[in-house]
Amino acid sequence: MLSLIKPMSEAGLRQFVIRALDRGYVREGFHSEVERAERNISDDDIRYGLSQKTWTLEGFPQPSKTGGFKYLIRTVDVEQEELHLLVKPDTETGNLKILTKY
Repeated sequence: MLSLIKPMSEAGLRQFVIRALDRGYVREGFHSEVERAERNISDDDIRYGLSQKTWTLEGFPQPSKTGGFKYLIRTVDVEQEELHLLVKPDTETGNLKILTKY
């Protein structure tokens, strides 16, 4: 029997993000860190945005080509400018990967 993996609930994602922040398990992927470096969004901006209790999910979780799901989070950066983060939680390692930022 094939079991279908379901996306995290918003509450589950919030708990995952808090744990990843507390443990220092937030990592930028190549696209976010290298290919989008010109966007001038710092690690501090990312961590600040994710630490805000007011962040919201945009749309629905999308399946990732590498397994699991990716989620678009809308929040603000250190300067209170709008910040979007496409994230992918890795439930096996506890890492939260930032796929892209804008």
